[in-house]
Amino acid sequence: MTTMVNQDQQVQLLILIRTAIYVRVSTDKQEEDGTSLDTQVKNCLEYAKQNGLTVVAIYRETFTGALYRERPQLTKLRESYRKGELDAVLFNTFDRLSRNQIHLGVLIDEMEHYSIRIECVKEQFDNTATGQFMRNALAFVAQVEREKISYRTDTGRRERARNGKLIPGWKSRYGYIWADEGKTHYAINPQEAQVVKSMCEDYDNGGTFRGIAKKLDEKNVPTPSGKGYWCDATVRRILEDPLYIGRASSLNSAPGVTLPGTRKAPPMITTSRTY
Repeated sequence: MTTMVNQDQQVQLLILIRTAIYVRVSTDKQEEDGTSLDTQVKNCLEYAKQNGLTVVAIYRETFTGALYRERPQLTKLRESYRKGELDAVLFNTFDRLSRNQIHLGVLIDEMEHYSIRIECVKEQFDNTATGQFMRNALAFVAQVEREKISYRTDTGRRERARNGKLIPGWKSRYGYIWADEGKTHYAINPQEAQVVKSMCEDYDNGGTFRGIAKKLDEKNVPTPSGKGYWCDATVRRILEDPLYIGRASSLNSAPGVTLPGTRKAPPMITTSRTY
């Protein structure tokens, strides 16, 4: 049996909307806990199928939504549509693209400049003045919520530090392992500690954060998360952390609060640099 299609249907069949999916969580813990990246990808794939979008790439990212220039996967996505390799970008909610209303406006404006079709699974607004206002209002709410979360987290960390406790988090600091089940102090992880020492030596000898990151990638050294590649921000965060010289103050989590009592982390490096 032959199925006949009219001219409009034939044209529609020839249209290929090359679509990239972008999904993001803020921390590795969120990624492991559940809703995460896999759920976002599933929602986006279902949406793409229902709306005739052809998915040609999926960008998965674990990075804060407060920044956008520093995100490796978002950078790759932007490079792709600038080269004309995409027709549309699809994400689960607008705050996955950014939690900062200014950044969100910059990214959307850039996509529209390159004639990129913007698709969102959960929140759909047209390109009218009202639609743009609603989109900006949503970004504002997300930014306020992020600030509240940051405040609550910082307050809790400061209180824990004042009580002489480390800020355990879900994972020990790179180069260390927890020395006890209560996560009250650190012991050195020999393999990772060697990487930190090498980074410090390179930097003290004039190396740059970017250069050190590149060298680590060339040596196939696993990143702190075990995923992706080293970036200069990660290198900088490690090299500027006073924990590695044995100064277990706030672990960079509650600035200005010094931990009382015995040393919580053994020194790993020596350096003439000030912290």
